[in-house]
Amino acid sequence: NVPSNSPPGTTLLYLGANDEDTYRAGGLSFTMTSGDTTLFTVDSSTGTASLVGSPSGREGSYDINVTVSDGALNSTIQVRVTIEPALNSIPHFAPIAMEIVTSELVAKDSILTTVSTVTNTGRVIVRFPTTPPYDTPPNSVYLMELSSMFEVQEDGTILIRNPELFDRERCDVILLPLEAYNEDSMETTLSLVTIRLEDGNDNPPIFDAPEYYGLLSEGVAMGTVVLSVSAYDLDHDQANIAVMYSVVGGNEEEKFAINNETGDIVIVSELDRELTEQFNLSIRATNYDSHLPLASDVTVVFEIYDENDNPPVLAEFIYHIELLENVTIGTEIFVVGVTDEDIGSNSEAVFYLTHQSVPGLFELDTFTGTLSTLKVLPPRDSPGYEVSIDVNDRGTPIPQAASAMIFIDVFSINYHPPIFDQSDYNFTISEVTMPPSIVLTPTATDADTNTSTGVTYSIVAGNSLGHFSIGATSGAIRVVTELDFLQQNIYSLVVMAMDNGKPERLSSTTTVNIQVEDVNNHVPVFDQSDYTVTVLENITIGTAVFNISATDPDAVLIYFQISLNSFDSETGMELFAIDRNTGVVTTQAKLDHERAVEHELIISAIDTGW
Repeated sequence: NVPSNSPPGTTLLYLGANDEDTYRAGGLSFTMTSGDTTLFTVDSSTGTASLVGSPSGREGSYDINVTVSDGALNSTIQVRVTIEPALNSIPHFAPIAMEIVTSELVAKDSILTTVSTVTNTGRVIVRFPTTPPYDTPPNSVYLMELSSMFEVQEDGTILIRNPELFDRERCDVILLPLEAYNEDSMETTLSLVTIRLEDGNDNPPIFDAPEYYGLLSEGVAMGTVVLSVSAYDLDHDQANIAVMYSVVGGNEEEKFAINNETGDIVIVSELDRELTEQFNLSIRATNYDSHLPLASDVTVVFEIYDENDNPPVLAEFIYHIELLENVTIGTEIFVVGVTDEDIGSNSEAVFYLTHQSVPGLFELDTFTGTLSTLKVLPPRDSPGYEVSIDVNDRGTPIPQAASAMIFIDVFSINYHPPIFDQSDYNFTISEVTMPPSIVLTPTATDADTNTSTGVTYSIVAGNSLGHFSIGATSGAIRVVTELDFLQQNIYSLVVMAMDNGKPERLSSTTTVNIQVEDVNNHVPVFDQSDYTVTVLENITIGTAVFNISATDPDAVLIYFQISLNSFDSETGMELFAIDRNTGVVTTQAKLDHERAVEHELIISAIDTGW
């Protein structure tokens, strides 16, 4: 609705158009394809409809058709313009057409704008049209109720009610129809507010795949670009759609790096499938918004396939095998064990027999590594038979290899135990025999002729005190600690002779009886260090006054003698005598108290040892 007194150049309407294609060869262009070109014009780049001539005296309704084109496809809309008398009660919007530019990141209950109205008389309120003024283009507000997005108050204030519905990526132009209503004359007029949404960073980057997968050789060279990820942003502004890439997980071993601009993933450290067979990288795409950057993550799975970078590994470089002379032809005597950290054909082993010290005795299975006999094996040991083997894997382009030596000793069967030349041995030694004196050497012989049946000697019983030892190969029995006749004087040592034959060791025993002779290495000991005896002076000569005793740990006799006696002062005769065997002390002269009150004797105990 346009008052007839509006001047040329008055903006009538801001036409908006959306294109769901993200790429346009050149922008959108607008063309007025029908209508009165003396009154109206449409700007080809902005779509703004305006007056080019004076509408005065030309009251009435006019239809114009406007076509918008992206250079390939186009759409057409009809605009009806009503030119009304200038001086009447019909309300008008001032200005007639409004264009508002706002961010798509609007706040709830915020004021979008306030529109103004004019009229010659009466009270005018602003509201949503009570009936649709025209066919709303299907893409104008993506078929949503405008009343859920906006609240239009009577004074022309427009409030934001549902900011989540503002999405520039779905619709960057909203056409909001308004109606000015004169409550006195009940007359109305319409206007269309064009709301253009500026881009806000409300979309995180989107990867072009939900997950990425790569198959890599463990031998891939460092610096190689192994995969590229790509993400796009639905936002419009360059600051919001520029994407930066980073590795945020799964790269603990630091094998990978990513170009933060291109998304190229590069090998920066050698891979080893035997250590890690799979990597699950988490790649993040972040837009460049400095205030509130948004990001998305995607998983990149790298499976590492095997290269033949590991040789076969044998348990030993040298093996020793012992066999009996009765092994039959075709017997599987050994399996060469091998491991290979590679997988598939790179780990499959092939075995080769490369040398035999005696040709033709053995064969080696190419696939199982089983070594078998081809002939009867004569006894032979130290040295025995020698076999050399090689093990190759089936890897490509060059197989890897390992080698080993096998020494095979063949033993005669052990039929006879070693036999001592005496069933028992008897020997006497002095208790002062000093370690490591040899007591005796029992000898055992073995009827088997194989030298591997050498005899081993051991004491298996009778040596709980550990006084003796035996030479394992010589059989010589030695004193290893000092002996003591009083502690133990008879030993019965059980000596075992064991051969080293196959398939089992045989043995026999003998008893060595050792008698320990006592040596006079202890002095007699009195049962008291001194004795005190009281007697009457009138006792008769020959009376026993006391009995002395002594002991000797050695098995010897003891005799006694008085080393220091008392004498009669008149006669010079010794006053006391002692029985050399019993130790009984008697008087042999008369005692006189008045001459001597006390007598002191020194008595000696002498053993008969030697």
